Amino acid sequence: MNPIHHAHKTKRNIYREMIESAKRRHWENFLGTVNDKTVWTAHWYMSSKPTDGSKVWVPTLKVRHTDGRVWEVESNVDKSKVLQETFFLKPRTTHQVTMMTT
Repeated sequence: MNPIHHAHKTKRNIYREMIESAKRRHWENFLGTVNDKTVWTAHWYMSSKPTDGSKVWVPTLKVRHTDGRVWEVESNVDKSKVLQETFFLKPRTTHQVTMMTT
């Protein structure tokens, strides 16, 4: 492994461990201060669904087909396809490129 890559990987792992440690300390400090007024906030935090780690989240998309049907797109793979088809032109075929250059 290239020394610079090794150094980067080492620093990245140290940084990740520091973040995890800070999160753990913050959570433990928060739990240490829970009282009769904040107990429900702690309960809400602990019983909520896990988050996606602050990654970008795209909500369910609704796509209208040419015949009027509506499709609710929920999976990330399908959302990606829908966004690609909606916002980006389809690549030209070799035949189309040949016709344009002649």
